[in-house]
Amino acid sequence: MDIEDKRSNAIIAWAKNPSNIISVLPNVVGIKNNVVKLKFTRFLLFSFEGEFVVEPSFIR
Repeated sequence: MDIEDKRSNAIIAWAKNPSNIISVLPNVVGIKNNVVKLKFTRFLLFSFEGEFVVEPSFIR
C-alpha cells in the first residue's frame, strides 16, 4: 500500500506541472508560455487553428 501511495503522489505531481502536459498534447504548432497553438486538419480540405491556455488545476 505504501508503494502505491508514493507512485500516485508522483503521478499527481507530474500532472500538476503545465510543461509536462504541454509536451504530450498532439497537433502542437507553437508554444508561448502557457498558450499552446494547435492545428487540426480533416480530410485535407478543412483545417482549424486555435490557441488554448494550459493552467494548473486542483487535482486530488
